[in-house]
Amino acid sequence: MPLFALANMAISLNGSLGTGLSSTLSLGIIAGLVLGKPLGIFLFSFLAHKTRIASLPSGTSYKQLFGVGMLGGIGFTMSIFTATLAYAVTAYQTNAKIAIMTGSVLSALAGLYFLKRIFSGSPAVAGHTEKEKQKRVQQDRIGSLPEIA
Repeated sequence: MPLFALANMAISLNGSLGTGLSSTLSLGIIAGLVLGKPLGIFLFSFLAHKTRIASLPSGTSYKQLFGVGMLGGIGFTMSIFTATLAYAVTAYQTNAKIAIMTGSVLSALAGLYFLKRIFSGSPAVAGHTEKEKQKRVQQDRIGSLPEIA
């Protein structure tokens, strides 16, 4: 997250964090970021691929596409800007900003967890076999340059 965006959020936490997050406004924003954006990104990408409007990069699976869609729920700067314009009442703005921050963090964690589960134990996806990884670690320790084939 950009540091300037966090610094300029202007949120006053006066002890009503729990009630603010349980409001329908906050729950709607969190659901939009955590569920809506990933589903929208995935479904439209899936449909574009199935109708041959677009193609997936080689080696890309639908699971990976869904994981990237989950990371798409990390909406911060423009979401805060839109919430500030949309709500004139300061309490609504504060609830929206806290919900945006919460939804973005949840999306980031869910996407990270999902993608980590997909890519775990897959050396081809990571780009190197175990033998190549060990050779690279050994070269880093020695400080030598890799051999040119």
